[in-house]
Amino acid sequence: MLPATAEVLDNPVGTACGFAVTIGKARFMFTPGVPRELRRMLEDQIIPRLLAKAGKQSAIYLKRFHS
Repeated sequence: MLPATAEVLDNPVGTACGFAVTIGKARFMFTPGVPRELRRMLEDQIIPRLLAKAGKQSAIYLKRFHS
């Protein structure tokens, strides 16, 4: 179950997808916790999206939450 406004981030090497949500001016990206899957999603999905938006905003902030 994903938020109604979520954009699905494809996971080509696993079964759990990631997703991105925009809240106000912030963009949140959620990924599975498996390192191998995360690396591939970073390369194929997340980094290209961040680079595409880099010219449109002045700063990119990263925050990791661990459980």
